[in-house]
Amino acid sequence: MTQQEVLNEELFSLEGAFADADDATKELKALYADGIVPAPVSAYLEATTPCAGKLFRPGEPIVSVHYGEGYELACLPQRYLFPIKTGMSVVISAGR
Repeated sequence: MTQQEVLNEELFSLEGAFADADDATKELKALYADGIVPAPVSAYLEATTPCAGKLFRPGEPIVSVHYGEGYELACLPQRYLFPIKTGMSVVISAGR
């Protein structure tokens, strides 16, 4: 087998590998829609902001989706009891 024939076989093999890689790339782009994720519900997104130098590990949440009825979470000291009922007006401050 001549050197030209060997090179032609390698070229043919590489062209096939290139076509396979191109097909895989197109399939991934279709699956991931170039990073666009359609929202299944109307919601608010809360992004997790990393500290300088922090890395997110695979599977670690980077965004939270809040949907449904809105609410405020207020943490009160355990030594006090406040009779709060649904629909009452409540004043919330940062304590300043």
